[in-house]
Amino acid sequence: DFGYFISMVGSSSARGSQTVESYGYKSTKTIKSDGEIRKIFINLKNEDAIDLICYKGGLRTVLIMPKE
Repeated sequence: DFGYFISMVGSSSARGSQTVESYGYKSTKTIKSDGEIRKIFINLKNEDAIDLICYKGGLRTVLIMPKE
């Protein structure tokens, strides 16, 4: 609503990846980071991202971009 959208997200762990995947999303890349295996996801719906960020957990990084 403020002119931004979620471009991509990074999961917090393997368990976080499973949480995001339970929404039906497929990862675009897998990354090993500080002892965890994380995944990158793109094109999340705003309502799904808000649910994951605020309530379910599972995300470590969120990239927001201005709408063009």
